[in-house]
Amino acid sequence: MIRLVDTHNHLFVDEFTKSRQALASAVELAVDAGVFQMLICAGDWRSVLRTHTVAALINAGYAAGIHPLSFNPKTYCTEHNLIRDFIDQHLATSTLSAIGEIGLDGTITDKIPMEFQEKVFSDQLKLARDFQLPVSVHVRGAADLVAKHIRRIGIAGGAVHAFNGSLEQAKIFINLGLKLGYGGACTYSGSCRIRKLLSELPKDVLVLETDCPDMPSSIRRAENPEDAHSMPRDLRMYAEVAAELRDVPVEEIAEQITKNAFDAFPKLQTLGAVKKVP
Repeated sequence: MIRLVDTHNHLFVDEFTKSRQALASAVELAVDAGVFQMLICAGDWRSVLRTHTVAALINAGYAAGIHPLSFNPKTYCTEHNLIRDFIDQHLATSTLSAIGEIGLDGTITDKIPMEFQEKVFSDQLKLARDFQLPVSVHVRGAADLVAKHIRRIGIAGGAVHAFNGSLEQAKIFINLGLKLGYGGACTYSGSCRIRKLLSELPKDVLVLETDCPDMPSSIRRAENPEDAHSMPRDLRMYAEVAAELRDVPVEEIAEQITKNAFDAFPKLQTLGAVKKVP
Protein backbone atom coordinates (compact mmCIF):
# COMPACT_ATOMS: atom_id res chain seq x y z
CA MET A 1 0.00 0.00 0.00
CA ILE A 2 1.49 3.34 -1.04
CA ARG A 3 1.42 6.41 1.22
CA LEU A 4 0.61 9.81 -0.23
CA VAL A 5 0.37 13.30 1.24
CA ASP A 6 -2.03 15.88 -0.19
CA THR A 7 -0.16 19.13 0.41
CA HIS A 8 -3.08 21.42 -0.45
CA ASN A 9 -6.83 20.94 -0.30
CA HIS A 10 -9.98 22.66 0.94
CA LEU A 11 -11.78 19.84 2.68
CA PHE A 12 -13.66 22.32 4.86
CA VAL A 13 -15.94 23.60 2.05
CA ASP A 14 -19.66 22.84 1.94
CA GLU A 15 -19.29 20.16 -0.72
CA PHE A 16 -17.49 17.96 1.83
CA THR A 17 -19.02 19.20 5.08
CA LYS A 18 -22.69 19.51 4.11
CA SER A 19 -23.25 16.31 6.04
CA ARG A 20 -21.22 13.97 8.21
CA GLN A 21 -21.75 11.26 5.59
CA ALA A 22 -20.35 13.44 2.80
CA LEU A 23 -17.17 14.09 4.77
CA ALA A 24 -16.91 10.47 5.89
CA SER A 25 -17.20 9.21 2.33
CA ALA A 26 -14.61 11.65 0.94
CA VAL A 27 -12.09 10.79 3.65
CA GLU A 28 -12.68 7.05 3.50
CA LEU A 29 -12.19 6.94 -0.27
CA ALA A 30 -9.02 9.03 0.07
CA VAL A 31 -7.55 6.79 2.77
CA ASP A 32 -8.41 3.69 0.74
CA ALA A 33 -6.57 5.25 -2.24
CA GLY A 34 -3.42 5.68 -0.15
CA VAL A 35 -3.77 9.22 1.21
CA PHE A 36 -1.87 9.06 4.49
CA GLN A 37 -1.95 12.71 5.53
CA MET A 38 -3.05 16.08 4.15
CA LEU A 39 -2.84 19.83 4.60
CA ILE A 40 -6.28 21.49 4.64
CA CYS A 41 -5.81 25.14 3.69
CA ALA A 42 -8.06 27.95 4.91
CA GLY A 43 -8.49 31.29 3.16
CA ASP A 44 -10.04 33.73 5.63
CA TRP A 45 -10.96 33.97 9.30
CA ARG A 46 -14.22 32.01 9.06
CA SER A 47 -12.62 29.20 7.12
CA VAL A 48 -9.77 29.00 9.64
CA LEU A 49 -12.34 28.00 12.26
CA ARG A 50 -14.00 25.47 9.95
CA THR A 51 -10.66 24.03 8.89
CA HIS A 52 -9.58 23.65 12.49
CA THR A 53 -12.76 21.67 13.25
CA VAL A 54 -12.43 19.32 10.26
CA ALA A 55 -8.73 18.74 10.86
CA ALA A 56 -9.33 17.85 14.49
CA LEU A 57 -12.03 15.34 13.52
CA ILE A 58 -9.79 13.39 11.14
CA ASN A 59 -6.31 14.11 12.54
CA ALA A 60 -5.24 16.08 9.47
CA GLY A 61 -2.84 18.97 9.26
CA TYR A 62 -4.22 22.41 8.43
CA ALA A 63 -3.07 25.88 7.47
CA ALA A 64 -4.36 29.27 8.55
CA GLY A 65 -4.15 32.36 6.37
CA ILE A 66 -5.88 34.85 4.07
CA HIS A 67 -6.25 33.95 0.40
CA PRO A 68 -5.80 36.74 -2.18
CA LEU A 69 -9.38 36.25 -3.38
CA SER A 70 -10.59 36.84 0.19
CA PHE A 71 -8.85 40.16 0.77
CA ASN A 72 -11.25 42.76 2.14
CA PRO A 73 -9.75 46.16 3.03
CA LYS A 74 -12.60 46.89 5.44
CA THR A 75 -12.10 43.74 7.55
CA TYR A 76 -8.47 42.85 6.88
CA CYS A 77 -6.91 44.27 10.05
CA THR A 78 -9.48 42.57 12.26
CA GLU A 79 -9.08 39.25 10.43
CA HIS A 80 -5.30 39.40 10.55
CA ASN A 81 -5.30 40.02 14.30
CA LEU A 82 -7.83 37.23 14.89
CA ILE A 83 -5.71 34.78 12.93
CA ARG A 84 -2.53 35.81 14.73
CA ASP A 85 -4.20 35.31 18.11
CA PHE A 86 -5.64 31.97 16.95
CA ILE A 87 -2.21 30.70 15.87
CA ASP A 88 -0.69 31.82 19.15
CA GLN A 89 -3.37 29.92 21.10
CA HIS A 90 -3.52 26.74 19.00
CA LEU A 91 -0.07 26.12 17.53
CA ALA A 92 1.10 23.89 20.38
CA THR A 93 -2.17 22.05 20.97
CA SER A 94 -3.65 21.37 17.52
CA THR A 95 -2.67 20.00 14.11
CA LEU A 96 -1.94 23.53 12.80
CA SER A 97 0.96 22.95 10.42
CA ALA A 98 1.41 25.97 8.11
CA ILE A 99 0.35 29.44 7.04
CA GLY A 100 -1.89 29.24 3.98
CA GLU A 101 -3.39 29.73 1.57
CA ILE A 102 -1.59 33.02 1.12
CA GLY A 103 -0.03 34.77 -1.86
CA LEU A 104 -0.62 37.15 -4.75
CA ASP A 105 -2.91 37.04 -7.77
CA GLY A 106 -2.11 39.14 -10.81
CA THR A 107 -5.46 38.41 -12.48
CA ILE A 108 -7.62 40.32 -9.99
CA THR A 109 -5.83 43.64 -9.73
CA ASP A 110 -8.87 45.46 -11.13
CA LYS A 111 -10.73 44.44 -7.97
CA ILE A 112 -7.89 44.23 -5.45
CA PRO A 113 -4.90 46.49 -6.24
CA MET A 114 -1.56 44.71 -6.17
CA GLU A 115 -0.24 47.26 -3.68
CA PHE A 116 -2.81 46.12 -1.13
CA GLN A 117 -2.25 42.47 -2.00
CA GLU A 118 1.45 42.90 -1.33
CA LYS A 119 0.75 44.49 2.06
CA VAL A 120 -1.44 41.57 3.11
CA PHE A 121 0.96 38.95 1.73
CA SER A 122 3.86 40.59 3.53
CA ASP A 123 1.95 40.48 6.81
CA GLN A 124 1.10 36.80 6.28
CA LEU A 125 4.73 35.96 5.57
CA LYS A 126 5.72 37.71 8.78
CA LEU A 127 3.28 35.45 10.64
CA ALA A 128 5.02 32.45 9.12
CA ARG A 129 8.41 33.85 10.07
CA ASP A 130 7.40 34.77 13.60
CA PHE A 131 5.79 31.39 14.33
CA GLN A 132 8.40 29.43 12.32
CA LEU A 133 5.76 27.84 10.12
CA PRO A 134 6.05 26.84 6.45
CA VAL A 135 3.73 28.35 3.87
CA SER A 136 1.37 27.21 1.13
CA VAL A 137 1.58 29.94 -1.49
CA HIS A 138 -0.77 31.05 -4.29
CA VAL A 139 1.25 32.58 -7.14
CA ARG A 140 -1.12 33.07 -10.08
CA GLY A 141 0.25 35.70 -12.44
CA ALA A 142 2.63 37.04 -9.82
CA ALA A 143 5.46 34.54 -9.37
CA ASP A 144 8.27 37.09 -9.46
CA LEU A 145 6.59 39.36 -6.90
CA VAL A 146 5.87 36.40 -4.62
CA ALA A 147 9.52 35.36 -4.79
CA LYS A 148 10.65 38.92 -4.02
CA HIS A 149 8.64 39.09 -0.79
CA ILE A 150 9.65 35.59 0.33
CA ARG A 151 13.30 36.45 -0.23
CA ARG A 152 12.93 39.72 1.67
CA ILE A 153 11.13 38.36 4.71
CA GLY A 154 12.49 34.83 4.97
CA ILE A 155 10.36 31.80 5.87
CA ALA A 156 10.70 28.24 7.10
CA GLY A 157 10.01 26.50 3.78
CA GLY A 158 6.73 25.19 2.40
CA ALA A 159 5.35 24.77 -1.11
CA VAL A 160 4.24 26.77 -4.13
CA HIS A 161 0.64 25.72 -4.73
CA ALA A 162 -0.33 24.71 -8.29
CA PHE A 163 2.98 25.74 -9.79
CA ASN A 164 2.70 26.55 -13.50
CA GLY A 165 5.62 28.89 -13.99
CA SER A 166 8.75 28.66 -16.10
CA LEU A 167 11.90 26.62 -15.43
CA GLU A 168 13.66 29.83 -14.39
CA GLN A 169 10.91 30.63 -11.87
CA ALA A 170 11.00 27.05 -10.62
CA LYS A 171 14.71 27.39 -9.91
CA ILE A 172 14.10 30.63 -8.01
CA PHE A 173 11.52 29.03 -5.71
CA ILE A 174 13.65 25.94 -5.23
CA ASN A 175 16.60 28.13 -4.20
CA LEU A 176 14.28 29.82 -1.69
CA GLY A 177 13.70 26.43 -0.08
CA LEU A 178 10.21 25.75 -1.45
CA LYS A 179 8.74 22.62 -3.01
CA LEU A 180 6.61 22.83 -6.16
CA GLY A 181 3.03 21.53 -6.08
CA TYR A 182 1.34 19.65 -8.92
CA GLY A 183 -2.22 18.40 -9.20
CA GLY A 184 -5.09 18.07 -11.63
CA ALA A 185 -3.46 20.20 -14.35
CA CYS A 186 -0.82 17.52 -14.94
CA THR A 187 -3.48 15.12 -16.24
CA TYR A 188 -4.21 17.25 -19.32
CA SER A 189 -2.18 16.36 -22.41
CA GLY A 190 -2.23 20.02 -23.40
CA SER A 191 -0.48 21.13 -20.19
CA CYS A 192 2.85 20.76 -21.93
CA ARG A 193 5.01 22.99 -19.72
CA ILE A 194 3.58 21.61 -16.48
CA ARG A 195 4.05 18.02 -17.62
CA LYS A 196 7.57 18.72 -18.87
CA LEU A 197 8.65 20.26 -15.57
CA LEU A 198 6.99 17.48 -13.59
CA SER A 199 8.95 14.96 -15.64
CA GLU A 200 12.33 16.73 -15.52
CA LEU A 201 12.70 18.70 -12.27
CA PRO A 202 14.80 17.13 -9.50
CA LYS A 203 12.77 14.47 -7.70
CA ASP A 204 13.28 16.07 -4.28
CA VAL A 205 11.43 19.31 -5.11
CA LEU A 206 8.04 17.87 -6.12
CA VAL A 207 4.87 17.54 -4.05
CA LEU A 208 1.34 16.54 -5.03
CA GLU A 209 -1.96 18.20 -4.17
CA THR A 210 -5.63 17.95 -5.07
CA ASP A 211 -6.77 21.51 -4.26
CA CYS A 212 -10.17 19.81 -3.90
CA PRO A 213 -12.82 20.68 -4.86
CA ASP A 214 -10.92 22.94 -7.30
CA MET A 215 -8.41 22.12 -10.06
CA PRO A 216 -10.22 19.03 -11.40
CA SER A 217 -8.42 16.43 -13.51
CA SER A 218 -9.13 15.75 -17.17
CA ILE A 219 -11.05 12.66 -16.08
CA ARG A 220 -13.31 14.63 -13.72
CA ARG A 221 -13.84 17.22 -16.45
CA ALA A 222 -14.87 14.51 -18.90
CA GLU A 223 -17.24 12.97 -16.36
CA ASN A 224 -18.97 16.26 -15.59
CA PRO A 225 -18.05 19.05 -18.04
CA GLU A 226 -20.44 21.58 -16.53
CA ASP A 227 -19.55 21.17 -12.86
CA ALA A 228 -16.28 19.26 -12.44
CA HIS A 229 -14.73 18.94 -8.99
CA SER A 230 -11.62 17.24 -7.71
CA MET A 231 -11.76 14.79 -4.80
CA PRO A 232 -9.21 13.88 -2.11
CA ARG A 233 -8.87 10.38 -3.57
CA ASP A 234 -7.67 11.86 -6.88
CA LEU A 235 -4.19 12.19 -5.37
CA ARG A 236 -3.54 8.56 -6.31
CA MET A 237 -4.30 9.41 -9.95
CA TYR A 238 -1.83 12.31 -9.88
CA ALA A 239 0.87 10.05 -8.43
CA GLU A 240 0.28 7.59 -11.25
CA VAL A 241 0.56 10.40 -13.84
CA ALA A 242 3.79 11.64 -12.23
CA ALA A 243 5.19 8.11 -12.24
CA GLU A 244 4.32 7.68 -15.90
CA LEU A 245 5.87 11.02 -16.87
CA ARG A 246 9.08 10.20 -14.99
CA ASP A 247 9.10 6.55 -16.11
CA VAL A 248 9.35 5.11 -12.60
CA PRO A 249 7.08 2.81 -10.58
CA VAL A 250 4.27 4.59 -8.74
CA GLU A 251 5.60 3.16 -5.46
CA GLU A 252 8.90 4.94 -6.04
CA ILE A 253 7.35 8.29 -6.86
CA ALA A 254 4.96 8.00 -3.91
CA GLU A 255 7.79 7.35 -1.47
CA GLN A 256 9.83 10.28 -2.75
CA ILE A 257 6.96 12.75 -2.93
CA THR A 258 5.76 11.81 0.54
CA LYS A 259 9.26 12.47 1.88
CA ASN A 260 9.23 15.82 0.08
CA ALA A 261 5.87 16.70 1.64
CA PHE A 262 7.19 15.97 5.12
CA ASP A 263 10.28 18.06 4.39
CA ALA A 264 8.05 20.96 3.30
CA PHE A 265 5.56 20.61 6.18
CA PRO A 266 7.37 18.79 9.01
CA LYS A 267 4.44 18.69 11.41
CA LEU A 268 2.49 16.49 9.01
CA GLN A 269 4.97 13.69 9.67
CA THR A 270 4.49 13.90 13.44
CA LEU A 271 0.70 13.56 13.17
CA GLY A 272 0.63 9.98 11.94
CA ALA A 273 -2.20 8.89 9.68
CA VAL A 274 -5.43 10.66 8.80
CA LYS A 275 -8.36 8.98 10.52
CA LYS A 276 -11.65 8.10 8.97
CA VAL A 277 -14.62 10.06 10.34
CA PRO A 278 -15.84 8.34 13.53
